[in-house]
Amino acid sequence: MGEIPLEGRESSESGAEAAVDLPFREWFDAACARRLHLTEAQVAPSREFQYLFVSGFHNEIMPLYFWGNIRELRRRGVSSKDIRRLNPSSHLKYDTVVDWFAKTLESVTSQTSKRVVIVGHSRGACTSLAAVLQNLDWFRDRVEAMFLIQGPFGGTAIADYVVAREAPFPATWPLRRLNLARSLTSLERFALRLGWDSGLHDLTHEASRHYWEEALPPSRDRSSELARELDRRVYFITASIDPSRSRFPRSELGYILQEIDGANDGVIALADQSIEGIGTVLGPLEAAHTDLVWGLYSTPAARQYRRALTQTILRVLAARHAGEIG
Repeated sequence: MGEIPLEGRESSESGAEAAVDLPFREWFDAACARRLHLTEAQVAPSREFQYLFVSGFHNEIMPLYFWGNIRELRRRGVSSKDIRRLNPSSHLKYDTVVDWFAKTLESVTSQTSKRVVIVGHSRGACTSLAAVLQNLDWFRDRVEAMFLIQGPFGGTAIADYVVAREAPFPATWPLRRLNLARSLTSLERFALRLGWDSGLHDLTHEASRHYWEEALPPSRDRSSELARELDRRVYFITASIDPSRSRFPRSELGYILQEIDGANDGVIALADQSIEGIGTVLGPLEAAHTDLVWGLYSTPAARQYRRALTQTILRVLAARHAGEIG
C-alpha cells in the first residue's frame, strides 16, 4: 500500500497557520489489514521515548491489559526498560487516585531524561490527563504526546444506572437485557457497599462533567498557551461499534447506551470520549471498549487490532518527528 499523505487545510481563522488533517483512521485501517508500512527511519525516533501505559477501570481483574500493545512496541525495537504499565486503583475516587498517579508519574520518569509518551485507556485516560493538569510544568518539559483511548470524560450511563438510578428498568426491554441490567446493577452496588469500585462514583455524567469543568477552565480559550500545548500533544482516540457486532454481554450494554446516548463502544458513548475545546480527536475507530487494549481469549483478528493501534501511534510519532504535525 502506498503512503497515506497528510493533507493541509487552511484554518478558518484569518491569519492562522494551516492545520493538518491527520489520517489516523486510514492508517489504523491499513494496519489492521497489514498494509501499513513503517520504515526504519519512521520507527527509529520512537525508540528515544519512555512509554507509560495506564490501565482503566477494573484493571485488577483484567490480566494482560495492554499486553498486545506492549509486545508490538518491543517487536519494533523499543527497550523493555522504557516501557511501564501503571494500574490506578478502581477502588479510589479521582482526588485520591490522581494525587497518587501524579506522584507515581514523577517517580517513574525521574529515572530517565527521555521524553514520555502516555497511553491511557478508559478511566486510565482520564486519570492521565487529570494528573498532568496538576503539574503543567512537568507536562511541558517531559511529555511528547498523550494518547487517551476511549476515556469516559463525559461519564457513562452505566455509572448513572449503578450509582444514581432509582426508577425500574423499562419492561419493554428483551429479557436478557433486563436481566443483565439488573444483575450488573446489583453486583456493582454490592461492591460499592463493600468499599470496592468507588471510582464508579466519579464516572456518572454529572460527576464527570463537574470534575472537568473544575479542572480545565484555563484551557477552554483556544488562543491560550495551555490550549495550544494540549492541542499539540493530547490525542483523544475515540471508537464506537454497532451493538449487533459485539458479543454478549457487551452487545446488550451497547443497546442500552444507544437508547440513551447514541453511538457507543459498549461502555462509553462516542460523544463522551473527548473534551470539547481541547486536544485533537482521532477517530472514530470501529471497536468495542476493550478491543484495542485487552483480550484474554482473542482471535487473530482481535490481536491484530492491538498491534494496529500501536503501529498507528508509532506512525503519529513519526509524523511529529518529521514536522508533518505540530
